[in-house]
Amino acid sequence: MKKKILSLTALVLCFIMLFTGCSDTIKGNEEYDKVIVANIGSHEISLAEYNLIYNLVYNSYDQYYSNFNPNWYSSEIEDGKLGEYLVRETTMEQLKQMYATYDLAKKNKVKIDNDLKNKVAEQKKEIIAQNYNDNKGYKEFLAAIYTTDAAFDNIGAVPIIGAGLNEPHL
Repeated sequence: MKKKILSLTALVLCFIMLFTGCSDTIKGNEEYDKVIVANIGSHEISLAEYNLIYNLVYNSYDQYYSNFNPNWYSSEIEDGKLGEYLVRETTMEQLKQMYATYDLAKKNKVKIDNDLKNKVAEQKKEIIAQNYNDNKGYKEFLAAIYTTDAAFDNIGAVPIIGAGLNEPHL
């Protein structure tokens, strides 16, 4: 079942890119929030979210595997799987974990209130300052990997929501 979902996701992404020309057709990265590439339970996964997680996973693998094989992405890495497949598989696993956190938070009545939103905004400010120098660098990063500010915020909220699960709830 897992292989079918990953294969279907990859196929859908290929069709989107092949038939739409992806970056040529989508005007502005905000459109990537509207393109749904997968479902996890009741959650629709946007192309923007998928692209952001994919990029993070790819970069993590690249830092490790490129030390041993500069062509790791198109080479067999583990259990007969190509690096490309492992990146897609791990991306989907990360998205499943992310939405499981959201579902658990909802079940445990963790409120996504202004305090949580402020924590996410503060964390985002720090990430931008440390990694992109300014908003222009951050926007260039989003554009380069075909994702959006909304996807960044949604994914960035997960650790803060997860931390809220460890607090007592009444």
